[in-house]
Amino acid sequence: MKKIKILYEGLSSDIGGIETYIYNLYKNMNHEIFEISLLIQKGMKISFYDEYIKSGVKIYEVEDRKKSYHKYLKDLKDIYLHNDFDYIHINMMSYSLFERITYACKYSTAKVIVHCHTAGFKKEKNYTKTKILDKLGRLAVKKYNKKIIRVACGAKAGKFAYGNKDFIIFNNGIDIAKFTFQQSNRSKVRKKLHISASTTVFGLVGLFMDVKNHSFLIDIFNEALKINKDSKLILVGEGPIRLKMEEKVKELNIANNVLFLGNRNDVNEILSAIDIYVMPSKFEGMSIALIEAQVNGLKCYTSSNVDKTSNITGNVEFLSLELSPKEWANIILNSPNQRDDQVIEKVPAEFNSKNSYQKVYDFYLQNMK
Repeated sequence: MKKIKILYEGLSSDIGGIETYIYNLYKNMNHEIFEISLLIQKGMKISFYDEYIKSGVKIYEVEDRKKSYHKYLKDLKDIYLHNDFDYIHINMMSYSLFERITYACKYSTAKVIVHCHTAGFKKEKNYTKTKILDKLGRLAVKKYNKKIIRVACGAKAGKFAYGNKDFIIFNNGIDIAKFTFQQSNRSKVRKKLHISASTTVFGLVGLFMDVKNHSFLIDIFNEALKINKDSKLILVGEGPIRLKMEEKVKELNIANNVLFLGNRNDVNEILSAIDIYVMPSKFEGMSIALIEAQVNGLKCYTSSNVDKTSNITGNVEFLSLELSPKEWANIILNSPNQRDDQVIEKVPAEFNSKNSYQKVYDFYLQNMK
């Protein structure tokens, strides 16, 4: 049987939702049926790069668009034109890299999947360029609407990317057994981090980017710390504003209470050490991190700008970003935050990775006919 060849795009050097999603798709697929390749920016060491290379995954590189637009377009054309991919699966946060889509449709015979993983834009002025490119991209892609297969991580992301056009939802499934709470993990992580059993631990797993609203989270934690001094905040992830956030906690004189753990491959264990999950994102589609936190039994607090379908267990409370950090802190600390030890029974079957990824594999197979 000829293998189904899939080219995945949208990866970066940070471990974010897209990187985790593609990696899990790859790890769980039948490699006797599927053969994957990755398209990345030249010189970038993407997340899980070493493992991909060791496993024999083919990596295609394109020039950085900012360095040479002409070379970037030539690289795209050559890769699409001279390879017999069955699917080009483009994962995106906006249409700003629209040439990936238009060139795939123009120069490849592959079925082109456009997969949106977010539900909106930042409002800051320094994000204006991306918004302009997104508008241009939407116009450029319009020509190929009949060829594109529209996919989103959730309803809100789909509405943002495709408006009133039909789209398919691929749920962000996770390994339920892996992310289930374990007391042994809680004790081990707390011991390593020198956190006592009685300490209340707040946490967030996410890229250090403005959209995740780390600055607001730190303000919330600062207010919570005034109420309960025996508290700590764990922040997992890397990103462009991490150093700025480290400076902020120093200025607030709470550096001893905030732990920056960087990128980790033991997020499931760290979640077991956390008591309260707080994710005040400025916008968000279906969030893998929020689902993982829920599966661990955590009470979660997120902004009302996050896709409501992320609340798969009923253990998520949505709060307005119009509220002050102090109001967030008071609501959180005056709410019942006990870990839900019956949560696994509440997780819908479609969010089990075995089911959610199988839906994608079945889609690949069925659309080959």
